[in-house]
Amino acid sequence: MIIHTLFDDYNFKGKTIIPFTTSMSTPMSSSQKYIDQMAKKNQAKSKNGFRYENSNDLKKFLKK
Repeated sequence: MIIHTLFDDYNFKGKTIIPFTTSMSTPMSSSQKYIDQMAKKNQAKSKNGFRYENSNDLKKFLKK
């Protein structure tokens, strides 16, 4: 998974990770537990991610 490389290469200490995806092949819930583990290991926080299908969904999320 490319996300593992991201955590290996960057320092997320003190950051909040909010994953998102456009992929329809795997539900976000399947990946979220791994994101949570990697964030904790890197002393970062993680929040539940989301899947979006169009830019309006993303804009709504970011405004929250």
